[in-house]
Amino acid sequence: MRVLRFFFLFSLFVILLGSVSAIPPVQTNTNTASGFQIFYPAIEQVPQYSAFKLHIHVSNKSNGLPLLNTQADCFLHIYTIDGNHTFEGQLGLDGNGQDWDIFIAPGNFSTLGQHSLYIWCNGSAFGGEAKETFEVTPAGFTSSLDSANYKLFILLILISVGLFLLAYLLDSDWMIFLSGILWILTGMYGMIYGIGNLANLYTQGVSGILIAVGLVFLIASIFNLSGGSREDD
Repeated sequence: MRVLRFFFLFSLFVILLGSVSAIPPVQTNTNTASGFQIFYPAIEQVPQYSAFKLHIHVSNKSNGLPLLNTQADCFLHIYTIDGNHTFEGQLGLDGNGQDWDIFIAPGNFSTLGQHSLYIWCNGSAFGGEAKETFEVTPAGFTSSLDSANYKLFILLILISVGLFLLAYLLDSDWMIFLSGILWILTGMYGMIYGIGNLANLYTQGVSGILIAVGLVFLIASIFNLSGGSREDD
């Protein structure tokens, strides 16, 4: 039981450490006074392994008139937090003749965490650019800490902790066994769906530790149960 108590306290420490939320992404456009202004939907979070189609509109900054998509060439680069490219491509002409678009395959959003994009358009005399950061998360949630996803994760944690404490007080190896199963299920939930707006690399780390703690509880309880059975014999 002393070993189980250590892993329980260690897991609580990691959960509290991982509950620090990242700074929200900020959209920034940079253009010359007589260049192009680039408009596109603000991107905050993208689900991992999801396909994405980006549309942009471009206007002349000096007079506000929109540019037809035959008047400029537009390009997109996407980077991971370590500065490596995950995507490089040129936007094509949309069927409506009014904007540019490009399809981004799911594999470009395989790495969890912060990413950044850079768009630039060049015409015969002017150009423009736009930059933004966004998060790739397990489920792409943009909800706040009171989201149903976060509440369910916290509920699973509380049930797992409560069952372990009850097992410790009653000195019941069977309840520790059940607690281990709950810890593993909680970790798997966090690994797959994330934890509200904390769904990032820390989420996967915390979820992995929860699964590991659950496995320790299972193995220890099975060992104690099998040892008790031999003593009864």
